[in-house]
Amino acid sequence: MAIAAISEAGDADCTKSLPVMSEALARAPESRRHVFCLAQSCRDAGRMDEEAWSARLREARCCRRRGDDGAFLRSALAACGQRPHRAEPLHHVARYHRERGLNVAAAMVAGEGPALDCPADDKRFIDGFVYRWGFARSCRAPGTMAAIRRGGHGRMLENQ
Repeated sequence: MAIAAISEAGDADCTKSLPVMSEALARAPESRRHVFCLAQSCRDAGRMDEEAWSARLREARCCRRRGDDGAFLRSALAACGQRPHRAEPLHHVARYHRERGLNVAAAMVAGEGPALDCPADDKRFIDGFVYRWGFARSCRAPGTMAAIRRGGHGRMLENQ
């Protein structure tokens, strides 16, 4: 397994483990160990911030697919805290609430998204859909518009 090979190689050249861990995570996205090892390899290679954030967001999406709602929300909100200028975690949380009919919560979360521009300093892992259309689509979903009008989330309406 890829993790065993990395462990045996030691810390001699951490950058060599990055492609191996990325491939292992692609094969088994539900593996928290792979997420951790990829983030650790990135940290050791001096490229921690964006990669660790991406690993946290991937972990959240894996938890959601697995049906672990609590772990999804914890990981997604942790990703928000790691890089508060990124909109992707907010989009996932808003979508999660909207899909469960929690339209007021979806509107509250999605209301923050349009204020976040596509990051100029981050170069990797940018989901262009989120910045171009994601929040507009979330706001137009049935029930969400009514929640926006009831809650006065005018900022979302202005950005459509």
